[in-house]
Order: sequence, then structure tokens, then C-alpha cells
Amino acid sequence: MSFCAEWTQTWDAPGYLSSRHFHPYAELGLCLDGCGLFFVEDRVYPFSRGTVIYIPADMPHIEENSPRRQSSWKYLWIDDRLFGGDDVLSSLPYEAVTQERSCRNMFEMLYDEVSSKKEDTVLYISLCTAFARMMARTPASNRKQSANEAREKIAPAISYIADHYSEEITVSYLAEKTHLSESTLKRAFTEATGQTPYAYICLVRLAAAENLLIHTDLPILEISSACGFNSLSSFNRQFKKANGLTPSNIRGRGEKQN
Repeated sequence: MSFCAEWTQTWDAPGYLSSRHFHPYAELGLCLDGCGLFFVEDRVYPFSRGTVIYIPADMPHIEENSPRRQSSWKYLWIDDRLFGGDDVLSSLPYEAVTQERSCRNMFEMLYDEVSSKKEDTVLYISLCTAFARMMARTPASNRKQSANEAREKIAPAISYIADHYSEEITVSYLAEKTHLSESTLKRAFTEATGQTPYAYICLVRLAAAENLLIHTDLPILEISSACGFNSLSSFNRQFKKANGLTPSNIRGRGEKQN
């Protein structure tokens, strides 16, 4: 069978969603309000109102709201055994994230079917198939799998970064969290993510900052501090290097959320 739920997650009240977890069923989510970051294994995806995300069964993930924000979601969990041996979701072996309106509309149709206890109908199975094919077009769904052993080694570090990227983080402390030497941690990080731990932390901070710049009216200095940058000048320099634009240039490119 399939399940559905609406969920509101606050920033300052850690809960199930903000801890590394996984489900025995495929998860579909639609962000109704708010913004933040989704961590799926070692990968990072900004989300905002209208984001649709698909996560395969048993894939570890974390939903982390942006500082001082809360988010509201609709979720669906789909048991593929419902389809009688037809592997409807086979075109989605990895996560998929999109803002496409067609995927949002399809999600809402699926949600209505499950809410109405109609998930055993031909229509529901057809909708699942169409949704999978639409989401399979997203770049994330076509990614290459990273090394399993390296990814498991750094999992505690990823979880810590997700919860504490606004704070000072040292490689030595991450090594303690993972029970690895600093050199082993650096090798595992590079193998799993293609980046050093420091570069990964910067990526997370910049992704969080860009999301806040686009979707909120918070002052740039406040965003810089909330996302873990030591100074506004450092933030401006790193942001422009990564994006080719200054924070003020990118501000307001999306629909603002309050």
C-alpha cells in the first residue's frame, strides 16, 4: 500500500526529518512553503516552495531548513510491491529533484488518489508510471553512483555538516566524528564526493546562502553569518568565485518567501 502525510518542520526544533534516515518505501515530496537543503547521501539539493523530490527506498537523506525558517511538505511513500511485479519506478534508481510544474501537478494527482484510498486502481499505477518518466528527465536522476564504502565512512561527517554548517567546523573534528584519521577522511571524502571536506562545507554554505538570497528578504550580512561565513568580504569573494555573480546580483531571482 501507499501512505501520505503533511509535515511542517521548524528550524530550531530538530526532529526526524533533520536526522539522517531512510524509508523502506520510495518517498515523494512536494515543498508547500519554506526553503532549505536536502542531503541525499553525500549530495546537496536546495529546495524551496514548489520543489518536488523523489528518493528511492532505503536511500539515506536529511531535510535541513534554512536558518530561522520552517518548511511545510506533502509526502507520499510508495510500496512498489503494489504494482504486482511491474517495476514502475525502475527508471528512477537515484534521487530526482525538480521545480517543473508538470511534476508538481502529477504529484498532487497521486496525493489525491492515495488520500482517497484509491492506490490499487489502474489510474494510480498509470500516474506513478507517468510521474517516474517525468522525474527521470531531471539531471540528478542520471548521476553516477559514488563509491559505497567511502560514502559510508563519511556518513557521520555529512550528517554533522548538515546540522552545523552555520558553525565553525574543522577537519580534525569531522575525523573524530567518523573515527578516521584526517588523511583517511580526506581520501574518503574525495572518493565519495570528488571534493575535500573543506570544499564540501563551502558548497553546502554557498547553496544555503543562495537559497536564502533568492527566497527571502534577509539582509546579506545576516545571511552570510547564518550560513557560517566569518566575514561579509569572505562571503562575497567565495560566492562570486563559485557563481560568477555577487550576492546582491543574484538576490530576488526567485519568488520570495516570508
